[in-house]
Amino acid sequence: DQLKGIPGMKSAEIDHIKKINYIPNDTYYSGYQWNLKRIGFENYTDINDGDASVIIAVIDSGIDIDHEDLINKISGGQNFVAKNSSGTPYSSNNYDDDEGHGTHCSGIIGAQTNNSTGIAGVAPKCMLYGVKVMDDTGSGYDSDIAEGIKWAADNGAKVLSMSLGGEQAGSILKSACDYAYDKGCVLVAATGNDNKELISYPAKYKNVIAVGASDYGDNRASYSNYGPEIDLVAPGGDPVDGPSDWNNWIISTYPGDQYMGAVGTSMACPHVAGAAGIIISAGITDPEQVRQVLVYSTDDVGDPGWDKETGYGRLNILNALSVMNIKIQEGVSNAYCFPNPFNSYVNVIFKARKTGDATFTVYNEYMEELFTDTKSVSADQNVLFSWSSNDFKNGVYYFLVKTNGGKKLVRGVKVR
Repeated sequence: DQLKGIPGMKSAEIDHIKKINYIPNDTYYSGYQWNLKRIGFENYTDINDGDASVIIAVIDSGIDIDHEDLINKISGGQNFVAKNSSGTPYSSNNYDDDEGHGTHCSGIIGAQTNNSTGIAGVAPKCMLYGVKVMDDTGSGYDSDIAEGIKWAADNGAKVLSMSLGGEQAGSILKSACDYAYDKGCVLVAATGNDNKELISYPAKYKNVIAVGASDYGDNRASYSNYGPEIDLVAPGGDPVDGPSDWNNWIISTYPGDQYMGAVGTSMACPHVAGAAGIIISAGITDPEQVRQVLVYSTDDVGDPGWDKETGYGRLNILNALSVMNIKIQEGVSNAYCFPNPFNSYVNVIFKARKTGDATFTVYNEYMEELFTDTKSVSADQNVLFSWSSNDFKNGVYYFLVKTNGGKKLVRGVKVR
């Protein structure tokens, strides 16, 4: 309006941004993969669709190594189960799936995409490990799962997807999760399918991202476990809420070049594992920072802020990747606030020029200090600070980042 008022100005308008909308040609995408559309697939893949150097290990019943939609996406694997339910021994290098669950989860993460076949995957270019820790009945021991976790960590997996769990804690499983986390792995696990306030192990462990399931209506799925340890929810489907012809299920790969619909937190978990692979491909590799990007960029679908049924909200990879599309410069000559506007959690990201301490301070519009946080940073490290605004009113806020390499003040707006 100000520009239009300048004498001699012929016209003035916002120079809007347009971009390609990526719609894959996979057979079942348009008609059935509502789950990918819900998390921003057609837009986030324009920004980043993963990298082949990022391997996501599916800790499960194995993978159908010959499946038409997975055969070119598998980087290897290992079996840790001694024998099947009939007593027939497995060989250690045979991680082929004789149950189906692992193949279904693998397709959600990384099915070949835009190949005129089957389905699209959350992380089209990331690769997969098949780590068999479950037998043909879908059961497995903590000791086998722990060995599978350690093998994946030792063999270069960046993300571990665990659509499994139980109510009993175990030191061997916790130690394996801690081992993988300390080696830089992002661990993701399902909360469980009992519709009760009880998070399954290993999802309940501190170093594991706990994923519940959301349905087509963005509600907590009727079966999804919940509780104080839940981080977020992701599409898991719920057949009681709609037609049972895959329209409200999660369709994915199944042994024998087949495809099938399924529902569960087991289906939600690989969405987040794939999302973690995307974030790592975009440049943030520290497991805790990956978790923060994922949980603080969710769509808040439950009670405002974190709640015990849906955590921080429903996965939205487009939100998580938005800041990654901006070139982050050294020091804090540039720092970026996302999402902006925000309604709950807000993040500020920058790249450290020098090793040392970084301080993050939040001010209101009157420059009254509301919050401060300090962390040690390394040179050339992407640094992420986060702040919960749940207890504060809508309006303008200022975020000051200071390091021994400089300082920067950025502005954000809270709306609801």
